[in-house]
Amino acid sequence: MSVTEYHPPVQGDVRHAFGEALRGVRQRRVFDIAVAALAVAVLSPVIILVILAIWIETGRPILFSQMRLGYRGKQFRIYKFRKFYPENTAPGCPLTVRNDNRMTPVGRFLEKSKLDELPQLWNVLRGDMSFVGPRPETPNFKDCFDQGFSRVLEYRPGILGPSQAFVRNESSLYPEGADPVAYYKSVLFPLKARMDLAYYQNGSLTSDIGWIIRCFLVVFGFNSNCPPKLLMKVRSNQHAEAPASWHIADLVKLLAAEYERELQSGMGLNANLRIKANPITRFGNGISSSSTERS
Repeated sequence: MSVTEYHPPVQGDVRHAFGEALRGVRQRRVFDIAVAALAVAVLSPVIILVILAIWIETGRPILFSQMRLGYRGKQFRIYKFRKFYPENTAPGCPLTVRNDNRMTPVGRFLEKSKLDELPQLWNVLRGDMSFVGPRPETPNFKDCFDQGFSRVLEYRPGILGPSQAFVRNESSLYPEGADPVAYYKSVLFPLKARMDLAYYQNGSLTSDIGWIIRCFLVVFGFNSNCPPKLLMKVRSNQHAEAPASWHIADLVKLLAAEYERELQSGMGLNANLRIKANPITRFGNGISSSSTERS
C-alpha cells in the first residue's frame, strides 16, 4: 500500500499567491479611483442641480453624514445628500421606511433615483469604500454580524453591488405593522448578507463591472431578475423549491408573509424564518450628522 507524501507549500508559491492577491487589490484601487474621478467629472452638472434643489427647498445642511462599519469593522463617516427635513436630527428609527414622513419631496426623488448616493464618490476616492462592495451598515446593526455574517466585513463596502440591485427599494419591503428594526435584523439583513457572501468570495474586477452596469439598468427601470446561480445560493434551504426565475423581491415577499403569520399567531419569530448564515455550505457647516437617516 502506497502512502501519499505530504509536501508543504514552497516558500516561493506562498510569495507568488500573496503577490497575486496584492496585485488584485492594487488593480481594484486604481479602478475605483479612475471610475470615481470620471463619475465626478461627468455628473458634476447633476450634483450642482441636486445641491440647488435641496438648498431651495429646505436650505442647509446640504449633506448628511453618518458613521458606518467599514472594512474589518473599522468605522468611517459616510456622506450622502440629505433626504430628511433639517429638524429631523434627533435619534429616531435608524431605517427609512415606506411613506416616511421625515423625508422631503426632493428627498423622495433622490431616494428613488439613488442620486443621494453621489457624495459617496468622495468616500471611494478616500479609500473608505469601493465602487462595488457590500452596503455598509450603521453601528446600530453591529450585532447582526455576530450571527454568522462577520465575513461580510472582510470586504470593503461599496456603493453598488448585488444586494444594492436586488433590494433596491428596501423601504417598500417592510410589512405593515411590523417593527422595522426587528424585521430588518431577522429578514432583510440576513438576506443581503447571504447575497454578499455568495458573490464576493468569487467576485472579480470583470464581474464587478458587470454589476455596475446592472445596477444602472435597475435604477432606470430595467428588469432586475436575480441570476439563477446567485439566487440558488441566496435562498434558504426551507425555500429551495422557489423557481430560479424568481425576482429577489418574490423571496422577500414570501419571507414577509411568513413574518406576518408568526406575529399574528403570537408565537414570536419562528427560527425557520431566519435566513441562516453559511451560504457556502448551503450552496450649519453644510453637513448634517445624525442617526435617523439610513439606506
